[in-house]
Amino acid sequence: APRVAGALPDSSVVFEIKGTALAAQFLPPEFASTVLELVGDTVTGELFNNPRPGSTGVDDTELTATLDAARVNLAVASRVQNGVLKIGATPVVVRVRPTATMIDRYVGTKLPPGAKLAFSDAEPAFTLNASEVALPLDAWFVAPGAQPATLADVLRRAAAKVKLYVPALSYTQPALVGAGQAIPVALEQLVVEAQLTPKQATTVDVRGKISGAKAGGIALHASAADIGAFLEMKAAEPLPALTLTGDITGLPTALVDALAAQDGLLVDVLGTEVDVKLAGSFPSVPGRPLTADLKSAQASLKLVAQFDGATIVAKDAQGLDASVPLSPLFSERIVGKLVPLLVHATKPAGAKPVALSVSKFSLPLDGDLSKLNGTVTLDLGEVGYSLLPGFESALALAKLSDKAVASTTLEPLVIPIVNGVAGYDKLPVSIDGTQYFFTGTYDLAKSEMRFATELPLTLLGKKFSNDLDKARDF
Repeated sequence: APRVAGALPDSSVVFEIKGTALAAQFLPPEFASTVLELVGDTVTGELFNNPRPGSTGVDDTELTATLDAARVNLAVASRVQNGVLKIGATPVVVRVRPTATMIDRYVGTKLPPGAKLAFSDAEPAFTLNASEVALPLDAWFVAPGAQPATLADVLRRAAAKVKLYVPALSYTQPALVGAGQAIPVALEQLVVEAQLTPKQATTVDVRGKISGAKAGGIALHASAADIGAFLEMKAAEPLPALTLTGDITGLPTALVDALAAQDGLLVDVLGTEVDVKLAGSFPSVPGRPLTADLKSAQASLKLVAQFDGATIVAKDAQGLDASVPLSPLFSERIVGKLVPLLVHATKPAGAKPVALSVSKFSLPLDGDLSKLNGTVTLDLGEVGYSLLPGFESALALAKLSDKAVASTTLEPLVIPIVNGVAGYDKLPVSIDGTQYFFTGTYDLAKSEMRFATELPLTLLGKKFSNDLDKARDF
């Protein structure tokens, strides 16, 4: 039969491309070396086109292709029908085999000093499968007189089931303060599954196993109401909101501590592993704050707050509630900041843990404490302590340092913080069996304090009273 005008021929193409290094000049500099490393010097492939009889252009045709390069392989069997690329139950398969230098190139500089992330296998491979695909092509093949569709709009109308298999990874780092010997962490059997459905939320599920001091796992679910919004973002705009739920069990605390640059504090407080539950949205949307529950053998912490990408904000009943041991680093870095007159706080054996809550707060993620606002309630309970060295010296001049009690049971302290300055109305210090209350402020950003109190003259002794009486008579 004569060929219809505009119809694609039934054809097959076998190709070989050499000298791929010439393509480097057309690639972004930060990716050029990686692309050339994956592709190598030669790319080979086959392309088959089998149009339906009587069809024109790419109206109804079957396309199959394979591509093989040094570290990349692709195989696809598809059909183009009515301007839509369709892939059935037989998936597109893309296999990429990265090198150790690639992970160092893009991740190494972002890790804490001395830490290393590496592939566990000698020949690691990422494998991506995409099936049940329906991809509109009107961003590339445009009808006469029509405007090309945007990629964001194409994504909103697309359908696909995508599964990504991630090679096993190992993470090592130097031992942290309070962490003892560092434990290597392995991330294995990591699979990411995504489903796109037109006019519905896009979903992503992440599953995997964690092995460190004990076995753990990852089971996270995320959904995006508008996947196209990610392509329409402008510079400096926050990410479109994701709804998150899931669990991470047996998470090595040293890994979280290092990535959060806490220098051993989280390990000291939580222990070697922690279980995490997540629910809510990120960045947060009204009515859907992010809830994070952390539990370990020795501590628990629950955070309900809103994240806008730059600040954590707790409103109304939201906030942070924690029950933690009075560990050395917690005593130094948290209690020492919140109760600056008392240092080296400890608890006797069997005493209740410290209860800490923070409400109606705004915490900047850039670490600038001058922007911190909120109300802290700290319940130390039965506690032993030393006085701040400068304060203890002042008491020594009045011969009172030996009367300052080194242990007591404190009532919960309520500490308002405004623009990084903590205020104290009745900060108790026990001297000679009596509690005296100090008022003042402590600037968390500048580590500057101002405190005052009233002491009865009898506490300072007869000599001081006699000297004062002489001064009055004069």
